[in-house]
Amino acid sequence: MASLKPEEVYGWCEQLSKDSECCFVLCGEMHEVPDEEVTKIIADRTGMQRTNVLGRRDDAVLLESDAVLERGLIPAVFSYEGSKRWSVVLPLKPSEGMRVAQESSPTEERARSPIVQSPDIRRQDDSPLGLDGASDTQSQLFLVAMNKLVEQLGINQYDGGYRRLRPFSGVEPVSTGEDAYEVWKDTAIQYMEEWHCPETAKRQRIVESLRGPAMEIVQATRRSDPNATARNYLAALEREFGTSEDATDLLYKLRNTCQEPGERVSKYLYRLDKLIDRIVEKGGMTLSEVDGSRMQQLLRGALSLDPVALKLRGDSTGNSAPSFNQLIDEVKQ
Repeated sequence: MASLKPEEVYGWCEQLSKDSECCFVLCGEMHEVPDEEVTKIIADRTGMQRTNVLGRRDDAVLLESDAVLERGLIPAVFSYEGSKRWSVVLPLKPSEGMRVAQESSPTEERARSPIVQSPDIRRQDDSPLGLDGASDTQSQLFLVAMNKLVEQLGINQYDGGYRRLRPFSGVEPVSTGEDAYEVWKDTAIQYMEEWHCPETAKRQRIVESLRGPAMEIVQATRRSDPNATARNYLAALEREFGTSEDATDLLYKLRNTCQEPGERVSKYLYRLDKLIDRIVEKGGMTLSEVDGSRMQQLLRGALSLDPVALKLRGDSTGNSAPSFNQLIDEVKQ
């Protein structure tokens, strides 16, 4: 099964006057698969809801997205009907000085491999080592192969074993298998602090969890600002799906959040802490004020006859307020 080369895909896009940054090709057993089924599988696997088929060539299909593609968003291989597999080919503009190897027999392949003319690789007559032509060619090919290997190892280093976000679409009621917005947002913020990877990988991991309206919001953000960060994506989603309450409203809500009858103090404490996080996020409280505000509202809003609250009020002194972990340990004891 023949597969198009990245340069050929680029040429195909040029023939159709399409932006190569928004296009890619699927190669495989495509003859019996209708266009609608192809775009549906892509939407299910990547979250890209708006793709359309631009054309077909034998066992290859050229597709276009409505936005510039995140290169890490598209998997290298799509599975279809179990055993069938489609390979992905992204367009690549032919660089000046690159010779594309013609299809040949295995015995000729090594001699006719593509040679990349890099400004960092000097010609034979410039080399202090006095390499002959064949050795110089092999050195160039070796360096190109090593660069690709190092790049791939770097990708694998960041992709291996990370925790994925659950899907979020923004559709109400929340579908089975998806998270509500507040749950998804809190998890995304926590995971972003744990992801030690480049910004491009963080954006990819946010995008791959989105579906439907949520994906459209991020795509619009990316179109308006191609350099938008993962934090910008979260801010755009917050404007659309987050609460409309400002910092003043949330502070008022905090002052009126009390322990409910039958509610354990530990559960009440978790409710307070989540509300305080939202206040800090809205800029209504600094981090240095968090512990004091939490303790103050806990003592004020807890039930007057709750034995744990009574103990906390009795132990409360003028010392600095404990952190959340210290306070929850004291409550549990």
